[in-house]
Amino acid sequence: MKRTHTFFFTPPILLTLCVGLCMACGPSKYIPGKKYAPAQMQQDLDILWQTYRKVHPSYDWYMPADTVDARFRHVRQSLTDSLTEPEFRLRLSYATAAIHCGHTSILPPAALSNLPRSRAAQFPMNMRVWGSDSMIVTDNQSPNRDSVKRGVAIVRINQVPTSKLITQMQQYISQDGLHNAYSEAILSAGFAQRFRWMYGVEPQYQIAYRDSSGNIAAATVKSLAPRPPDSNRQQSSTPRPPRPPQQLPRQNFDPRVGVFYVDSSKHFAYLRLNSFTGKGVNKLIRQSFEKLQQHPVPNLVIDIRDNGGGRIAKAALLARYLVSEPFQLADSVSATSLQFPYPKYVQAHLVYQLFGWLLVHKKSDGRLHFGNLERREYQPIKSDHYNGNVYVLTGGRTFSASIMFLQYIANRPNKWVVGEETGGVARGNSSVITPDLELPNTKIRARLPLFRLVTRQALPQDGRGVVPDIIVPPNSADIRYRKDAVMEKVRRLVGGK
Repeated sequence: MKRTHTFFFTPPILLTLCVGLCMACGPSKYIPGKKYAPAQMQQDLDILWQTYRKVHPSYDWYMPADTVDARFRHVRQSLTDSLTEPEFRLRLSYATAAIHCGHTSILPPAALSNLPRSRAAQFPMNMRVWGSDSMIVTDNQSPNRDSVKRGVAIVRINQVPTSKLITQMQQYISQDGLHNAYSEAILSAGFAQRFRWMYGVEPQYQIAYRDSSGNIAAATVKSLAPRPPDSNRQQSSTPRPPRPPQQLPRQNFDPRVGVFYVDSSKHFAYLRLNSFTGKGVNKLIRQSFEKLQQHPVPNLVIDIRDNGGGRIAKAALLARYLVSEPFQLADSVSATSLQFPYPKYVQAHLVYQLFGWLLVHKKSDGRLHFGNLERREYQPIKSDHYNGNVYVLTGGRTFSASIMFLQYIANRPNKWVVGEETGGVARGNSSVITPDLELPNTKIRARLPLFRLVTRQALPQDGRGVVPDIIVPPNSADIRYRKDAVMEKVRRLVGGK
């Protein structure tokens, strides 16, 4: 799953300097299968660990610092033999997940993106995961794919219970707070890839599942064979001629950004925003509310179930069309320190240190506060303002700036949140500026959020996401028949049934 919440806020001058510094250092060559000595990995881990301990704004927000330290120490002690980069990256992910910050993630070396996509064998099935033991098949691409069909509940894989697999895999995912909505969404978005990363690939798997009668059945599922090289693929002897320009469909919006339409029933309009990042977001938001003025409907459905966040200003822009009172960007935006223990490994470190000297100030709580953001206020947009009912669809992938949007419209009348608990924590997160830390030996990158952002100070510090007003939990029947239960619920609500 592509994450779109790396940077919340970057001033234009700062961004220009960051890009210039980053372009001066090209990625080194990536050698697949190369192993690193324990001393090299220990050095990399120590740099990561000490940087997080000193600079991470929420190192002890959800877990005591001693607990996080114990996880890093345990991983360091395990580095007694040579490992490949993916193997070491997996252990770093396990250590970092103890911080419970979804913006604190471990990334592969930048040079890995220059290699062709892997053609290795793959685990053949993807799953929808929720709770402690629910693992429902969403896709089976194995050669004998009919042996385990979509919508089937998996009980065991190679004699390992699903509850144990879910627990193990979640321990390697950096997620916000103290709930599992985000890790469940990450597993559901790319189960096959994560399963291969953690456990490798075997020629076949013994699958135990629950059949339609509720009985336990068994099947053997073969792995997905490696993709052939591009040069060996069957090429069409007669290439398809290009369509004439006048026949190409006219698109008002990039579908990767989202979509807007007024339903044929005239009961509601539907706006889906997949991200708050990119040039097309503002255009989609503005034109959607212009069309709502031209074609007024009593209900607006805003779908941010797949919205991983992005720019604060874009999330605020959407809220400005819906609220009637001014609102602040956040109650608190603060850092622990902007003095990096290993500055040369931090992306554009000089820029961020200069930024700290100019724009942040220590307050009585001992933290460095970003006053400009704490004082920033957004005004409602009066033209094309929408005053009807608003239904916001949420899920585990609703994260980062999407949570801020939900808090900006929290007091709006005639507003309902529908779906599942959000992956992002309701009260706030660690983000705003998130440079990469590149480890010197393995070139593994780690995201380093610099500020803790508390959107609403009055909310409890319980580590939970935004819980919907109307909860629509997942179930295997909806998956089997490809039903969007959340949207069907909203259709019934706006239809007055």
